[in-house]
Amino acid sequence: MWIKTTQAGVASSWPDILSKDDRIATRQGYSLVLHSENVDTRWSFEIYVNGTGYDVFGSTDIADGSWHHIVGIRQGSSLLAYEDGVFANSGTGSSGSVSKNIPLRFAEAPNDSAGMAGELDDVRIYNRALSATEVANLYNVGR
Repeated sequence: MWIKTTQAGVASSWPDILSKDDRIATRQGYSLVLHSENVDTRWSFEIYVNGTGYDVFGSTDIADGSWHHIVGIRQGSSLLAYEDGVFANSGTGSSGSVSKNIPLRFAEAPNDSAGMAGELDDVRIYNRALSATEVANLYNVGR
């Protein structure tokens, strides 16, 4: 997906770029998050399996007013982050199900008080893990 924002990190705020997460004690789902409060200003890809959260961070603060292409991938129990067509980071997750019959939300915050301010374009969700070549191709097509 492409994102453009200048929204700075704020204490006690985790503005979601997109989320399909039920936010109850036994959390299940996934999210792309703009910031982790004002503690870490990098974006992140998060999954929740039976109430346990796993995440991987991008490499930079993308809230600079420019368009950025970000991709979060789950491949088995590995989480991968790509930023502007290039591999940014990896993390360990779970291979358990993140599936839940709940709506996909855009530009909201977990407490619904302050969502993400900015623009989104070409949002895509796949039912498989993309390769590094596919991610680079999506970036290059959208530039």
